[in-house]
Amino acid sequence: MNPKKYSIIVRIYNAEKYLRQCIESVIAQTYTNWELLLVNDGSKDSSLSICNEYAQKDNRIKVISQENQGGVKAQITGFEAVTGDYVCGLDADDWYENNLIEKCNDYFENNSEIDLVLFGYKCIYEDNHTSLFTLTEENKLLDTQQLVDYVMTTTVHALWLKIFKKELINYSDFEKEIIRTDAKKFRFNNDLFLCIPLLFNSKKALVTNEILYDYRILSDSSSHKKNPYNRISISFNTMEYLYKIFEEKKFLNSETELLIIKEIYREVLPEFYNIFRHFQIKLSEIKKIKKDFYYKKLVNNPQSKAIVKTSGLKFRIAFNIFTKVL
Repeated sequence: MNPKKYSIIVRIYNAEKYLRQCIESVIAQTYTNWELLLVNDGSKDSSLSICNEYAQKDNRIKVISQENQGGVKAQITGFEAVTGDYVCGLDADDWYENNLIEKCNDYFENNSEIDLVLFGYKCIYEDNHTSLFTLTEENKLLDTQQLVDYVMTTTVHALWLKIFKKELINYSDFEKEIIRTDAKKFRFNNDLFLCIPLLFNSKKALVTNEILYDYRILSDSSSHKKNPYNRISISFNTMEYLYKIFEEKKFLNSETELLIIKEIYREVLPEFYNIFRHFQIKLSEIKKIKKDFYYKKLVNNPQSKAIVKTSGLKFRIAFNIFTKVL
């Protein structure tokens, strides 16, 4: 029997500082039947040259270069080029443990029903201290409903936390239209936007207690920049998307609506706090947010008071000032 092939997609934009470590962590994998798809999304630094350098040395490495179109479009470009049986994500400033693919392949080989694996990760901060994030104490199998519930009630949206069968990349016409027209509306939430359809397409997933991924935390990372008004707006765009896709998949009910509400509160409460923390009170922006249909839907939800009450004191204070004072 031929070994299964794994397709690893790296979206790249001005990643020259850490890109070599990222690529070399794939080359060092103990499991060797893979292809590495390096999607250069219009980088202005030496990222493309680095990609080409490695591609010339290893025919398993393929370079795809396009004009800058953002993370969603870059990921879709990678998906379209996949020739493997399974698909993995890897961010350009992160790296794999050298046995990641081998470990996941063992799980797939030992249980033919599994079509998606989630694993834990290590955070590496700029001062070199680390934190371990284990997803579960013991490995557990999840069906579709359990998987959607699990991902929506945790912070494991990232594509790099998952390896999945190629067949899961089967976006509906509705999802393809959103990708075509609205991809830029979901900046910062790229992976949630792309991940949710994969969950619905999965029949059986495994959450493993393995720590297999190294996630670099950068203070200048786009996902950590402090622009609270943009992030709040994107969260409400995400809320609109989640309502639509849950409805399309016939998963929208009182329980799943609560999952959506909790997810959006998890995103926006820290941003309400950041508005005051960084002295960015802009009444015109606040007025614009308060006119948003999904802002009103969020704060008027019957569960809102209980959800906010479970958050930290600083978030509760910021929320009450934002919603009731300004």
